[in-house]
Amino acid sequence: MKPMTKRTTHEQPMIGWSLGMVLDPRQELYRLAGVFDWAALEAEFGGLYCPNNGRPGVPIRLMAGLHLLKHTFGHSDEEVVQK
Repeated sequence: MKPMTKRTTHEQPMIGWSLGMVLDPRQELYRLAGVFDWAALEAEFGGLYCPNNGRPGVPIRLMAGLHLLKHTFGHSDEEVVQK
């Protein structure tokens, strides 16, 4: 099944902090976020998901990012998930 679409907003959260304040900018997936055209990847791979049966899939952005890190840095499946 296709991943569920996430609602995005540019409003500040009510508790006074933003996600950018919490995330580590040195983490590989964080740095990767600004490099790729994620919408193009989602459009390309979205057709491979079954639209109406099974549980919702893992987001395409997560799967593509983890595979890219795995092959770029030579990590095993377990290592890339721990990072």
